[in-house]
Amino acid sequence: LEMMHSVNLIHRDLKPSNVLFFVNGVFKITDLGLAVQAQPNLYHRVGTLGYQAPELLLHHNYGRPIDIY
Repeated sequence: LEMMHSVNLIHRDLKPSNVLFFVNGVFKITDLGLAVQAQPNLYHRVGTLGYQAPELLLHHNYGRPIDIY
């Protein structure tokens, strides 16, 4: 996720079922189908409603905080 954010990409649907955990402690983020370049005028609500950040729902604010929430 940090690597994605470093190149200004946001996942937009990060939730437990999109993270794979392995026995050796490694984890991988999956389902990048909704990932996009973060843009200030990007107001499309996509992803799983129950996992969307308040910043997105209330203020249409896209960026790293919506993935971290």
